Amino acid sequence: MGARFSTLMVTVLAVFNGAAQAADLTVGKYVKVYRGDEGVRVAVAVLEPRSDNKALIQVSGVATAIDGIVLLHEVDENRSRVAFGTTIGGRGHTTLIVNKENWGGTTFSLRLPENVRQSLIVAYDEEASREFKAQELLAIHKKQQQDGSLAQLQDFDRAVHEGEAEADLKSVIEDVAAACGVTPEVSVDWATVTDTQIKQLSIGSYCGKPLTAMRQACEDSEALRAAVPVRIKVVQCSMGERLRLRLSEAGALTWTTNEDAANQVEFAKNYLLNEL
Repeated sequence: MGARFSTLMVTVLAVFNGAAQAADLTVGKYVKVYRGDEGVRVAVAVLEPRSDNKALIQVSGVATAIDGIVLLHEVDENRSRVAFGTTIGGRGHTTLIVNKENWGGTTFSLRLPENVRQSLIVAYDEEASREFKAQELLAIHKKQQQDGSLAQLQDFDRAVHEGEAEADLKSVIEDVAAACGVTPEVSVDWATVTDTQIKQLSIGSYCGKPLTAMRQACEDSEALRAAVPVRIKVVQCSMGERLRLRLSEAGALTWTTNEDAANQVEFAKNYLLNEL
């Protein structure tokens, strides 16, 4: 995971923060259904007028919070692909990508919010598309809007995102433990992180930069592999105006990151090489 979410994601957030009421939506006549392995199904109904570039999408057959939920999506199309974006937990999420391949064909990639790095390949199902009724999707969407299911899934929950970032850091800490033989205590100063940054950035990735630098240093040098467990006990992360890294005599590595700074792992690694 990296820096900023795409312009599409920011646009989606703006659109769905003031999402239209379901009563105002008009679905087209047809639904396109796509199927994947192990019962995965994606149903897409484009809304009228088509010039509004909106669609309802229901993903089912997946062990995830979006299973069965009919979400309003913004449709973003260019020469090479069509992307369907919505909001999950207050953050932009691209659910379905239709890629227009150079060889003339089309591929369909489903992305689940729990693992956006790994896409699931789905394929158009003509028979299921003929049988599926667009009004059924709209009716489910209205019901879920009324019973609070949509708000529960789409509204911003800061505590949830903080937990997700800390979970991301755990995997990086495990890599450090394997390479360096030490498991540092890692903390994030959440008071320095704004809601907007949580929505648009991968805080776990930003705070994990010095940990990645530690792992690389240990892999590159036996001397550093011996030094890191002795010198670094705690890693503390905060957001700030510029990059800053300091190692105290007590073994606290204090990392200040910034969303606009480049080459952050290199910055951290150079500091460690000079300090250890």
